[in-house]
Amino acid sequence: MKKYRVSKELKKYVRRVLIRSFYKYHFITDDEGQCWCVTNATSDAFHQIVQRAKCEKATEETGVFMVTAKERNNVNMLSSLLKQNGVTSYQVIDDADASRRLIK
Repeated sequence: MKKYRVSKELKKYVRRVLIRSFYKYHFITDDEGQCWCVTNATSDAFHQIVQRAKCEKATEETGVFMVTAKERNNVNMLSSLLKQNGVTSYQVIDDADASRRLIK
């Protein structure tokens, strides 16, 4: 299992995505107050989990459903996310810097 640093602001969103993705995980806090996630997810998978968590946080804050460019380019993933959230429109966030790009 690998250990990844997670911001306190994203912790609840990362937890939701990990649960939906069926990864094993637990969170720990070190002596300095930094939150860490210990999970069996690979580095690439955890990066995608954090990107999805950022989208869910932005969706909650703005009320506009957000997806990453990578999720938009995967038809099955996008279809599943839209159905799961009961929406038909979305806004794409750039994977690299989380800037908004377009509304579809």
